[in-house]
Amino acid sequence: MAILLTCLLTQQVSIARAQEAPCTPEPSFHQRIGVNVERTDGRTIDSYDAALLEAGWYHDYSVSVAPSRVNGMQHVQLVRATISTANLDGLLGPAVDSNPGALWLLGNEPDRFSQDG
Repeated sequence: MAILLTCLLTQQVSIARAQEAPCTPEPSFHQRIGVNVERTDGRTIDSYDAALLEAGWYHDYSVSVAPSRVNGMQHVQLVRATISTANLDGLLGPAVDSNPGALWLLGNEPDRFSQDG
């Protein structure tokens, strides 16, 4: 270690400090918080007082043309691996067209055989 330090000092090697990387914050801290909605017994995000959570997005294991946007929450679209490919454009096209800029997930729990693995 002393040899390295001596070499650096005698060679007048400049040691530069690391520069901070620019960090663009999320448009809203709410986008960092999301919730999962289990759609059993006909429940949807509208079945809950979701505005209290102040979350920015929710996920309910579905693809929707006109998802609910409770308190401005974004709906995360999920395309399951079990989707029929026979009419893929008909199934996904309207949802894609109606939700520009949406976040799409392809598959759920791909590491689990009984899900989308």
